Amino acid sequence: ATGHRVASVFWDYLNSSGAIVTPDGPQTGRLFDPWFYATGYPITEAYWTQVKLKDIYSDVLIQCFERRCLTYTPSNDPGWRVEMGNVGQHYYQWRYGVPLV
Repeated sequence: ATGHRVASVFWDYLNSSGAIVTPDGPQTGRLFDPWFYATGYPITEAYWTQVKLKDIYSDVLIQCFERRCLTYTPSNDPGWRVEMGNVGQHYYQWRYGVPLV
């Protein structure tokens, strides 16, 4: 544990269920089991910022974890309100000037 809390919208997302593929075929189950499997533990508190999306500034909640940052954009369609960012790829592109493939 890192001492940081997980914002409720991210906690709900990380503990959500849906269609998954298992060795026995498609089933309904937890998308992340355990909840920190894809993200790791939180390394920041969640914070609000304004981000320019399609030339319009929108409020976005951001929280970074050990392996990914999650964003919550309330103005997005429900299925896309929580999204994951691959921080490692973005850092690599910024650091080395290499386009993502």
